[in-house]
Amino acid sequence: MRDRKIDERARQLLMLENEISGREAEDIEAEISALHQGVADLEPPVCREVIVLHYRYGLTFREIAERLNVSETTVYKHLRSALDQLRLTLTPPER
Repeated sequence: MRDRKIDERARQLLMLENEISGREAEDIEAEISALHQGVADLEPPVCREVIVLHYRYGLTFREIAERLNVSETTVYKHLRSALDQLRLTLTPPER
């Protein structure tokens, strides 16, 4: 569901691109790039795998657990870790 929200956010940003100045479009492009890089940099790699399986491919915790041969609780913990990492990476510093 969160990946769908990310995809929807990216689509919204791209739709707005036609309505905004070149500088604003560059900022949007940078935000999308940071999101993709943030996912690519997730550690440990199993966090990246869990977030991609859940949000990109829509697998349930149970399906991911079966695929990775771990418990659903472990899947949840990896997903939480991945989301926490992304939140830290993508949150702009306070001024």
